[in-house]
Amino acid sequence: MSLDRIYPLLAKTVLSHSHKHRLSALHILGSKLVKASQAEQQVLKKTIQAEQVALDIQGVRERVLHISRLEQFVAEDESRSSDLVVRWLIAQLKVNLRPLWTPTAEAIGTISRRFGEILWSVLFEELQAVRQEDYLKRAAGWSPNVHDDDDDANLDDITEDERSWRDPSAHKVRINVVRWTSDNTAHREIIKVCGQKLAISISSAHDVLS
Repeated sequence: MSLDRIYPLLAKTVLSHSHKHRLSALHILGSKLVKASQAEQQVLKKTIQAEQVALDIQGVRERVLHISRLEQFVAEDESRSSDLVVRWLIAQLKVNLRPLWTPTAEAIGTISRRFGEILWSVLFEELQAVRQEDYLKRAAGWSPNVHDDDDDANLDDITEDERSWRDPSAHKVRINVVRWTSDNTAHREIIKVCGQKLAISISSAHDVLS
């Protein structure tokens, strides 16, 4: 199968927030069953190498190095390769690890000078996806389920290694997404409001009787 035929089917997966999904898509695109030019194969190889780097202390430095160099392997006439690199770089901004964001933004700025039309096309595609009704449901697939507990402590049950590197606001957003997408959120809010009003009414009645 030619790369031109299979790439449109996997292009959105390269943009995924999931490392497993991105890596699987890259492995398929770079497999021997897919016919690609030598230049495209090289870009795919470099992108796979970058995605395979573990995000530990040593790995982050290596991932940053790959991010800064990846654009150099894309030829001016390689629209497919440039689209792949643009999508993979944008996906790195979805990785909740602060040390990746600045070098990724710089790499995106560099590649925009050569492939600005492709970059803005992909970014606009992402903005359109955010407006779609099912985007939040798809993005919340990694979120834990919410149970009918009075305490919200069960929402904060996510354990992360190297927490000091990560953006705490992203963790808060994830918890809020769980609340918004939970089927029982409305019921819990109604019970909470009614309970508060009932307590006020009882208190007022007690004052009157006193």
